[in-house]
Amino acid sequence: SLDGMIIPGGESTTISLFLKRNNMVEPLKKWIDDRKHVTWGTCAGMIILAKQNENQKIGGQPTLGVMDTDVSRNFFGRQVNSFEADISLSDNFLKVCPGEKTFHGVFIRAPAVVQTFSPKVEVLAFLKRADMSEPVIVAVQQDNVLATAFHPELTEDVRWHQYFIERVYRNKQTMTGT
Repeated sequence: SLDGMIIPGGESTTISLFLKRNNMVEPLKKWIDDRKHVTWGTCAGMIILAKQNENQKIGGQPTLGVMDTDVSRNFFGRQVNSFEADISLSDNFLKVCPGEKTFHGVFIRAPAVVQTFSPKVEVLAFLKRADMSEPVIVAVQQDNVLATAFHPELTEDVRWHQYFIERVYRNKQTMTGT
């Protein structure tokens, strides 16, 4: 009876093991794939949703593989390298949630999208820092799936939560034909 779900940040290996041990990988993947629901993964959730992951622990980890992305775990370094920075938001994000063109992101041992495999993957936000030669993708959307490398719940700015709720609302309208 859920219309949306958030896969939170935390430890992606632990989340993966929990899903595998409880035989939830395939049912959850099917639930997401039927497109009746909107799913949002933050930080570790981004890793869990990706089709491919770099820098996995030895032996790898199961993922849901529902986003055509290659995500690099701990892209910005270890826990001690966590940081806060303003990220640039896409025009499509700003159409749904108008306001500042940037968002103050909290990155805790954060991943990043290093490659997309499909034109269905839309970049919603990127980070550009002086110490990086190219902007880094930190938020994406593909159909009914959304992923952020940062933790929007740790800020006072609720636009990412508004964006998720709007996606859930629009998806429900589309599915019910209302």
